[in-house]
Amino acid sequence: MDSQRTATIRGQLQRKQILRAFLLYMVATAAVELGIMLFIEELGFAWLTQAIFDTVTLIIIMFPVSYFLILKPALAQLQQALHQSEDQFQALTQSATDAILGMDERGKISIWNDAATKMFGYSTTFAIGRHLHELIVPNQYRSRAAIGIKHFQDSGEGEIIGKTIELTALHKDGTEFPIELAVSAHKVGNGWHSTGIIRNITTRKQTELKLQTINERLRAGLTSTIQVVSRAAEARDPYTAGHQLRVSRLAREIAQEMGLDSDRVEGIRLGAQIHDVGKIQVPSELLSKLGKLSVNGFELIKEHCLNGYNILKDVEFPWPIAEISYQHHERLDGSGYPQGLKGGAICLEARIVAVADVVEAIGSHRPYRPSLGNQVALDEIATKRGKYYDPKVVDACLKIFTEKKFSFDAL
Repeated sequence: MDSQRTATIRGQLQRKQILRAFLLYMVATAAVELGIMLFIEELGFAWLTQAIFDTVTLIIIMFPVSYFLILKPALAQLQQALHQSEDQFQALTQSATDAILGMDERGKISIWNDAATKMFGYSTTFAIGRHLHELIVPNQYRSRAAIGIKHFQDSGEGEIIGKTIELTALHKDGTEFPIELAVSAHKVGNGWHSTGIIRNITTRKQTELKLQTINERLRAGLTSTIQVVSRAAEARDPYTAGHQLRVSRLAREIAQEMGLDSDRVEGIRLGAQIHDVGKIQVPSELLSKLGKLSVNGFELIKEHCLNGYNILKDVEFPWPIAEISYQHHERLDGSGYPQGLKGGAICLEARIVAVADVVEAIGSHRPYRPSLGNQVALDEIATKRGKYYDPKVVDACLKIFTEKKFSFDAL
């Protein structure tokens, strides 16, 4: 609020207080005098004239006395308190680094601090009294802003009141920039006023964009690395070449069907793509052996889960890639390997990859047997649903094949 408007309000307030005090004093003294005289019947009708005369005399004599002894000191204290409050408010708003704007019941600017001048380019003298949305709101948003302001004027409510939101603002030179706005509302008389604190977040947005770009590059690098590792693992196991890629694609479809967010789906896809990376440390003759494995041979094969975990655990992936490799052979009832985990102790990502891994393995050719077909694979997970495999994962997988006609051959 500028100094001229503040002085005007102070003068109006002082005059109203003096007039109100004078009128109240007149009424009070007249009421007392009249009340007394009503009980003095001996005076007859002369009491009325005497009462009026006494009342006027008392007012003339006592009002100046009461004004200088009571009203004037009280007014001085009130004005001093008002000055202090306004000085504190001015100091607060003018020293703030954020723009502070006030809007009155007409939708016009009533507060505009130095930070607002610096942020938007308009001086306080120019901004005060102008419609807020015509000054700092970009053209494409003005009609909506005007509707919102009108609704606020009528009801004191609005979709941004009491919230902190990000918007686009307009500078005097026509450039647009991002801001963070916090708005509060308060009622003055019969009208609604609002106060907004605005922060220019251009630098923050630029930093976020740079971090996003860096993050995307890192993820692209991780994806490329995972693809290389996946090819290296399958190079030692030619009979299951493409297994990890097919499992990855099915796991992604299952995760999407379950409604997981896109970032988590991507982590599951990449984790599935190298879930058998630990086979790099398994003797190649075991991986390509025709016929049934010996007990010792199978125990060596089972070590690929721990091997994969040890290879991946020190890499700082934004997803549980190492845990997927470690847990994809665990089963809900604890009968899996290598840790014998049960139920929720197995991460959801690994539970999804486990189902995709089983379905792909049963439906594909192996050195020791021909393909058993997708229907046998689906019957397996349906039969073991809730015992070995997560029910929600199984349901999603079955739906993908039966309703959405998923096929490995189509990939």
